[in-house]
Amino acid sequence: MDATRTETRPYPTDPIKPSKAAKLLGVHPSQIYRWMNAGRLDWWELPGGRRRLSLADVLALPKQGRPKPTEVKVGILPGRGDTERTLKRLGLDCGGGPGART
Repeated sequence: MDATRTETRPYPTDPIKPSKAAKLLGVHPSQIYRWMNAGRLDWWELPGGRRRLSLADVLALPKQGRPKPTEVKVGILPGRGDTERTLKRLGLDCGGGPGART
């Protein structure tokens, strides 16, 4: 989105930095800039060229078709009893991988 479009909208009451938006969405900051440049996110330019986004716009982005994160499976290697104990202590399923102990 170019700066002229966002200049017509009032400055957001919930401004955040692109780096904060990236952390909230679990993406790299460069992805946020790509979405801004492609028009998927409105942004406001501050004096000096810094950009700010609306927190509400950022949080609404996943509802607009952003893919959900994929599930990651964790396996345990043979001889890694400490890892298995740690996962159990955290309440995580060990998955019973190829080297799982019973």
